[in-house]
Amino acid sequence: MNIRRLFTATAVAVFMSAMSGEAVRAAECPPVPDVAWWNKISHDSLRKYVARKYKGDWAPYIAKWEGQKAKLQDIYDRGSTVVVTKDKIKLEGERLGEYIDHVDERIEMTRCLSREAAAPGDQDNPKERS
Repeated sequence: MNIRRLFTATAVAVFMSAMSGEAVRAAECPPVPDVAWWNKISHDSLRKYVARKYKGDWAPYIAKWEGQKAKLQDIYDRGSTVVVTKDKIKLEGERLGEYIDHVDERIEMTRCLSREAAAPGDQDNPKERS
């Protein structure tokens, strides 16, 4: 192996080990869906929120979103309208269906984060209890 390849391989190894756990974990779970009124939610902000609000128990947070999805689906199935956000954004029909898809993506992403938190050897994150 020539010196340039050895240097490059070493530099890559050092960089990867120096990367934050957030970047590595974030690569494993899908991104937060892009919904305008969800503001700037990240994997890290969700981890901190669940740690603070639910004492690290992901189950009630996931259940909350599953409940939201069920309510939205019922509204969609009835052909009705839902008002989201304090800005009174109304969703119905196709737009409501798209939002339900985003909520479903958020649930799947959140389940992924909860599995990561429960992963053996991950001492920095609380465990899922569901």
